[in-house]
Amino acid sequence: MTLSLNAKIGLVVFVVFDVLLAIALVSLYLARSERELLTELRDIGVTVYPQPMQLSEFQLTDQFGNPFTEENLSGYWSILFLGYTNCPDICPLTMAELKQFYERLDDPEIKDDLRIVMVSVDAERDTPETMANYVNSFNRDFIGLSGDYDSISNLASQVFVAHSVVGQMPDHSEHADGVDRGYLIEHSSHLTIFNEAGQLQAIVRQPIRDRDLLRAYRLLRGRW
Repeated sequence: MTLSLNAKIGLVVFVVFDVLLAIALVSLYLARSERELLTELRDIGVTVYPQPMQLSEFQLTDQFGNPFTEENLSGYWSILFLGYTNCPDICPLTMAELKQFYERLDDPEIKDDLRIVMVSVDAERDTPETMANYVNSFNRDFIGLSGDYDSISNLASQVFVAHSVVGQMPDHSEHADGVDRGYLIEHSSHLTIFNEAGQLQAIVRQPIRDRDLLRAYRLLRGRW
């Protein structure tokens, strides 16, 4: 059967309309799926950045004495927590949840692609050796970073962590009695999640729960 010109045009128009309709339906489905994903993440305390943020230059020192810069965040998913080893409450609790979360990752490939990094906000007391002892007490795969005040503050400001000393700093002058005054440091305690490009992808608010973090990490990896 030979189709007339009008019939051919009508058939082409129908096919084009059908394709456009299918694209529109898929777009609506994807938009709805993304909204549902973002809602689920918000419900467990996770805020996702619409446009992942690239950090500017920083340099700290890991627990082995090696430099650690923004380039070390590329090639892996990373979860950063800023705290300090003398923290009496929120830091050990958060690190314990990170330990449980990490140990619950049952896929070796996913686990190998993830780094858990604790950055000290205590430039005075937390040396690489101190950080090594601390992070190793939770998991020997964890990374502990330290540095001078300016270097720490540079990174802290980029991941929206405020920190300040409460109490008296120790006096290291020649007339000091050498007594550690036991000062505390107030600091923001959220986690920051970086994607494989080393970009800030999401923030996880307190309270940190290992089961929620596990769900969030799987959702983020699956979507981005």
